Amino acid sequence: MGRPAYQALRILVLDDNLLLGGAICRCFARTGHAARFAAEAGEAARLAEETRFDVGVFDIELGSACGLSLAAAWLAAGRIPAIVFFSAITDYDRKRMATALGTLVPKDADFRALLAAVVAAAEAHRGS
Repeated sequence: MGRPAYQALRILVLDDNLLLGGAICRCFARTGHAARFAAEAGEAARLAEETRFDVGVFDIELGSACGLSLAAAWLAAGRIPAIVFFSAITDYDRKRMATALGTLVPKDADFRALLAAVVAAAEAHRGS
């Protein structure tokens, strides 16, 4: 995972799994991106007030909130321009994703798949 050939991104990772969220942030850092981690929605909101993020990586099922509902509100308010959902994928999740709020990447995917989805989401937003 060397340096990217694209612009470094500011990424907000929201996941209630502390170990996984921290690992994801370290992987993004190794690829030249600036990632911040929040374990719950209130912490993510505080970070979003401090930093303008290019893309968010949100878990769908958070202990204190629904990642889909939070993402919908943040997208509508312009708090974050693009969302990639990172979750164990169930049929229920697929149905909820029909709203096309963002890309869905399974938690068991290789980090490169998550990175590709994040870069694509940011580039799609920049191109719009």
